[in-house]
Formats: sequence, C-alpha cells, structure tokens
Amino acid sequence: MPESSCHSPRITLKPTQRPTAPPTVTPLRVCGADYMDALTNCRSNSQCLSGDGCDLGTACFDIPHNLCPTETPTESPTPTPKVCGLDWQSAAANCVDMSKHCPDDVCGIGEACFNVPDGF
Repeated sequence: MPESSCHSPRITLKPTQRPTAPPTVTPLRVCGADYMDALTNCRSNSQCLSGDGCDLGTACFDIPHNLCPTETPTESPTPTPKVCGLDWQSAAANCVDMSKHCPDDVCGIGEACFNVPDGF
C-alpha cells in the first residue's frame, strides 16, 4: 500500500493543564447586633465591605451567600395559553373555549397552535 494513502498522525505528548481551583465566593459582610441579627437581616442591615463602618453597638459579620435568603420572592409567571386556530386572531377568539387549548401543540386539520396572552 502506498505511504500517501495510509499514514497515522504523529503522536505527541502534550502536558496536561493543572486543574483550576473553584472560584471563591466572598461572603456577605453585614452589620448586626450579633450574628443572628446579621443573618436574619442580611438583606436589610448595612453592609460593611471592608470589615468596619458599622454603627455603635453593632459589629461586622461574614454571612455565607447561601444562608442569606433571596430578596422578596416573586410569583411564578403565568404561562401563556396555547390555543388552536386558523390564524392568531381565531386562536385569540377561541381562548375562552378550553377544548381549543393545545398544551401539546396538537390541533385539528387546518389549524395551528398559537400562544395567546391572557386578556385577548
């Protein structure tokens, strides 16, 4: 067999990269009368980014992000109904008819499934 039609790529050894350390997350630095006050009010109490600057009678505490609850919880968005129709306008008109809803994108012959926001 000619050499040009059958050759293997040259094998080279490449050094492996050292694994990188996971990023470190700096804790929230929060002022509080004590640790529990800082933890409970971690979103509303003053922050002390440099470790000082808290009001008299309070101290700076490191609060892990995962222990500080998120800000005000929000409601889940209401899913947009999917409705069968010949076009978007007919789908909007059919929105009140639950039998015309198509959560699985399956409609009758000649119809398509449209996203119709509430209120139409």
